[in-house]
Amino acid sequence: MKRFATQIQIIVRLAALNVLRNWRHSLATIFAISLGFTAVSLFDGFMTNIHHFAVESYVTRGMLGHLVIDKKGAMERLFEDQWGFALDEPDQKFLDETLRADPRVAVVARFLLINGIVSNAEGNPLFFGTGYDVLEGTKMRGDRWAWNTVVGKPLHLADQNAAAIGIGLARRMNCEFTINAEVKNPDGSYVAQERPFVCPSPTVQLSVTTENAQVNALEFKPVGGVDLLMRQFNDRFVMLPLKQAQSLMDTNRITRYSVLLHREQDQMAVVTDLRNQAAKGGFEIDVTPWLDHSIAAVAKSGNEILGIFRSLFLAVVVVIAAMSVANTMMKSLNERIQEIGTMRSYGFWRSDIIHLFLWEGFILGLISCGLGLILTVVAAAVISNSGMTFNTGVLSDAVPLKISLSLGTWLKSLVGLCLITAGTSWLVSRRVSKMVVADLLRYVA
Repeated sequence: MKRFATQIQIIVRLAALNVLRNWRHSLATIFAISLGFTAVSLFDGFMTNIHHFAVESYVTRGMLGHLVIDKKGAMERLFEDQWGFALDEPDQKFLDETLRADPRVAVVARFLLINGIVSNAEGNPLFFGTGYDVLEGTKMRGDRWAWNTVVGKPLHLADQNAAAIGIGLARRMNCEFTINAEVKNPDGSYVAQERPFVCPSPTVQLSVTTENAQVNALEFKPVGGVDLLMRQFNDRFVMLPLKQAQSLMDTNRITRYSVLLHREQDQMAVVTDLRNQAAKGGFEIDVTPWLDHSIAAVAKSGNEILGIFRSLFLAVVVVIAAMSVANTMMKSLNERIQEIGTMRSYGFWRSDIIHLFLWEGFILGLISCGLGLILTVVAAAVISNSGMTFNTGVLSDAVPLKISLSLGTWLKSLVGLCLITAGTSWLVSRRVSKMVVADLLRYVA
């Protein structure tokens, strides 16, 4: 065993010396692999940041929570029959008791879908929106997004007869307000300060069709403008306290529960437990992780598209790395055939020669990934601090271009690329290792 370890040490030292001695051949390969490592790491860092943005936009800022609970079939047919797929009092009682008793649950908020016509002095645009538990929703948004209005003030600081409306709808109603750079903190959240927000009429009338197919109307005071990130939402969205929304719709039902957990990792365990308890109690409900719910369809499809691009991108990097190493090793082998013959004549086995080039490839990959890591950190810092933004088309505001630094991604890239370089070197060196010693010594390049 000791002899074997000593032999490996000798081969590794020879491999390191050969990489340094043949640095001209290795330079192009190191450059290609390091750029590949950097490209993959930056793309993964971009994807990680986009995922974090989506999680924040939906889970906390959008108050969707980690889990969404609604009536069975509501995801597919809610807009066809809102009341046929609403949660009634027995459903709510079961969920309230079950969720309250679960220590994994941090916050629970209830929501009711509303839609109808907004009437004020400027016109009668259509609206859709939601009524929700204001205090619970504020807790779900957390300190970062507790203040969720771009102008005016949030609902938890207003009286019960208040409404927050989308900034697009506020413009259509000729409300006066100004949005500038001072609205946001450096991290993108809103400065917790009431800003001027004045509408032509102090109140607006919301008219809806109730659960009993009757027309109902109530007046509300617009107190703030919200940015739902998507333009089509901003142009029609209205937010009300849940009790007022239920009075408007003349119902005690709700559309869904949003559940924020203490730990995101508990999602599937809580889903399984809730489904089992609901089945035992005879309640027809769906419990869905937020990313699988129809509300988050845009985020899920975006992640899938980025995942496809990442796979294609990674495949290109792997091919370039393998071709670069193969080209470098073949040149090195052709120039070192007599050296290999000399080593064989001194007692090195065929397997030793293969292991030597395998370790050369591995060390080459290690050096390349080390350089790529340095380039990644520098490039990520420059990009993240440059203030660059990008538009996605569906969002109402530009998204800051940030690159997250991920140790897990770096480790996977390092292991993967080192295995590719080692494996390619092993394949290329097998031909020379099988040559007869006499032929190796007679070989002329």
